Amino acid sequence: MSMGCIEELENLIWGKMIVFLPHLRIKKEVLTPELTAISQYLIELICLLDGEKYLPRSLVDKLFRLYTTLQAESGYLSDKESARCDELIIKVLNEIRDIMSVEKRYMM
Repeated sequence: MSMGCIEELENLIWGKMIVFLPHLRIKKEVLTPELTAISQYLIELICLLDGEKYLPRSLVDKLFRLYTTLQAESGYLSDKESARCDELIIKVLNEIRDIMSVEKRYMM
């Protein structure tokens, strides 16, 4: 596991979350460019973490915060906003689930 690359991706994800999550919670709008960038970073993380049993605690904290907030707040989006962004939201939720999956880590 390349800790430097993982930390860099974690910081990039955090930077996008700082912009994305308050906008989602307050304005109930999805910033598609930020969420798309987060998705790309998550895909890179999936590749880097393949076969690893342990994840850095700070990464798990950030991913848990992103997952729970995204899942909770997506229920309050307008129909128009929901129709526009549902696929991307589900994609990001699935990517986070893939990274944090206990079965994937311990059932090798």
